[in-house]
Amino acid sequence: MKLNFYLRNHRKGKPSSVALYLSLNNKQYIFGTGITCMQSKWDKRKQRTRTDSKSNTVLSKIEANVQEYLSDIAMSGKPVGIETLKQEIKTIINRLKGNVLLLEDESAKFWEAWKEFVQEKEAEVTENRMKKIRTTEKHLKGFEEIYLKLSFDRMSPETYALITEYLLFHVKLVNNSAKTYIVTTKAFLTWSRKRGYHNITSHEEWKAREDKTDSISLTKEELKRIIDVELEDERLDRVRDLFVFLCHTGQRYGDTQKPLDIRNGFWYNIQNKTKGTRPVEIPLSPKAQEILRKYNGKLPKISNQKANDYLKEIGQLAGITDTMHTRRFRGKEPIDETFERWEKLSTHVGRHTFSSLAVSLGLSDELIKSVTGHKDQRSFATYVNMNGEQKKKALEGVWE
Repeated sequence: MKLNFYLRNHRKGKPSSVALYLSLNNKQYIFGTGITCMQSKWDKRKQRTRTDSKSNTVLSKIEANVQEYLSDIAMSGKPVGIETLKQEIKTIINRLKGNVLLLEDESAKFWEAWKEFVQEKEAEVTENRMKKIRTTEKHLKGFEEIYLKLSFDRMSPETYALITEYLLFHVKLVNNSAKTYIVTTKAFLTWSRKRGYHNITSHEEWKAREDKTDSISLTKEELKRIIDVELEDERLDRVRDLFVFLCHTGQRYGDTQKPLDIRNGFWYNIQNKTKGTRPVEIPLSPKAQEILRKYNGKLPKISNQKANDYLKEIGQLAGITDTMHTRRFRGKEPIDETFERWEKLSTHVGRHTFSSLAVSLGLSDELIKSVTGHKDQRSFATYVNMNGEQKKKALEGVWE
């Protein structure tokens, strides 16, 4: 007698079925087990999955029960027909497959809780945050297709390592992007624990790697080039105005797309991201006021994605073509890239530009943060990007 498990119906990038192969009295039989596994996660020598202990338990029980049944037949000495043999083994497997169905039930509970989490957050957080939650859901479901079904019981350090592996090497994210979805998953597990869905705490120890990013802010000269460049296309002109307004106010793009509270040369902005109730008081520069007058106090409405696309066109036309080098990481692997600066333009560069220029002009961090709305120095520091010339000017005379 020979009895073992193997993968069949291989499909690239998809889980394969785990089958039971039985050779008995010169006849071969194949039975489905109801368990699936990615080929990369299957240990051919051990005939078990490398990562899914619960599925391995089911396979071991199937193996032990089938062996016991065949041993009982051999000891009884009574002949058993082929169809009876096949039916009895199917019955054993179907009975033990209940454990697999239990895993499905546990997975369903996980996703029911996730649905509740999403519904609650929709009423609490900004649209930008909701996009991250929805993208996290997409990635977790993609993870299930390649690795294993998720349940609260499975949210172990081993599963965390697999989720990280999936985000970095299947989705091809860099560390900082992967961290966004790890943090969101942790937030869900904390939320669901507080509501009694589980008692797991291991997720609190999950540490996602974060690397310093090479963000971009414009120099005063580059900003002037954007202001001065001739634009015949009205759509580009509108986006330029929005961007320059951001450079002069230090706010987020989403805040310009809602009704503005303008009074006595100030913009009183209740920032979208913070969901606060107290407005940030922003003094409006002559240029910012000029832009508001041009649009009668109502800035143009355009999607952030389109605005980012148009900004790159504007940057190219304005000659923002200096080369910049960036280094990001996927795990420990460095990813070095070279760009012309216009390629990295986005509406958020306006907020970075405001902070960096304000620092280079000698304004205090506390004053700048009172305008940008930053609460802590660590997050504010990521917005300050001084180039070589700015540093040189700031240090002139220090050593004399």
